[in-house]
Amino acid sequence: MNGNNAKKLNEKQINTELKAKADKIFKEAGLTAEQAINIFFAKVADNKCIPFEVMPQVISDDCIIEKLKEAEESIKSGAELLDGWKVLENLREKYGTN
Repeated sequence: MNGNNAKKLNEKQINTELKAKADKIFKEAGLTAEQAINIFFAKVADNKCIPFEVMPQVISDDCIIEKLKEAEESIKSGAELLDGWKVLENLREKYGTN
């Protein structure tokens, strides 16, 4: 990021899987991640708001289907049934939803 007082983004704070997906899109647009972030910051500063609607993170249909298939396989193999509330709590912790 440019500027004498600009701080380097802490890589530990960035979800590496999301960054890789975003980097691919930035590359297709001819941008680096730094350029894309600066464009975002400029839009926020110009508009004095986030330039899109921020929605709570939701668990994808693919993830739900995958978890249901895993549960079905576990039941078929004789595994003990899990408490539904505990499973939901674990998914919320993993995906950061409330």
